[in-house]
Amino acid sequence: FPSFDSYSGFVSFSPAPSSQSSNIKIAKAIIGNYRLRLGSGLILNQAFSLGKNIQSEAFMTSGTTISPHSSSDQHNRMQGAVADVRLGSFSIIPFISFRQIDAVVQDDTITSIPTDGYHRTIGEARKRNAASVFNAGLHLSFFGEWYNIGGNVLYTRFSHVFYRPLRAYNNNYFRGKELLQGSIDYHARRFGFHLRGETAIDQGLNISSVNQISHNIGEDWQAALSYRYYSKHYQQLYASSVSESSSMQGEQ
Repeated sequence: FPSFDSYSGFVSFSPAPSSQSSNIKIAKAIIGNYRLRLGSGLILNQAFSLGKNIQSEAFMTSGTTISPHSSSDQHNRMQGAVADVRLGSFSIIPFISFRQIDAVVQDDTITSIPTDGYHRTIGEARKRNAASVFNAGLHLSFFGEWYNIGGNVLYTRFSHVFYRPLRAYNNNYFRGKELLQGSIDYHARRFGFHLRGETAIDQGLNISSVNQISHNIGEDWQAALSYRYYSKHYQQLYASSVSESSSMQGEQ
């Protein structure tokens, strides 16, 4: 039997609303490999991201989504189960994941996590599935007539302490075995204005926040404004939002 670099699969369940008669409805459920984006992506965003692009349509399309993982990317995914449960005006999305990851492990410590997926040489093969990571969390949102507001929690735990060598550029990057993050996100449309944003906090009480507003001016023009503040000490592992760099630290 061939030994492939990786295996991926999922089962996705999206029942028709008419088939669910109770007040509690399942909008979507996935078992296997999936991707998740919470709010504006300050604690978790595994969806496609345009970085600093603030073109109006792409700029304001963030929001909590779940989708099957069907790409060849072996790193940017969850492996477990997720469901979007609707209860009246509330949406509840619990998720859990456990998966093996490629890692460089020295003296029972993870020093780096390769994301290229290569296992061609003896050295690369030694990194294959050398560590594991557990993720669990919850998204809870309320939908009003012209707005919605949500709360997010994400917990991450590695099988080994993750301690990358200190460098001038990574002095404030995450180091440790577990990380707890939380955030509040919002989205509103009112009087022609479109607002969206998220404010996150890590277990060290460091803050990250991004807020956006746009307004159509006639048929051909649109004004957009974005403000972001990322503490230089903010800790994240899966975030992706409007940013100068992937570290999302030290920006205002």
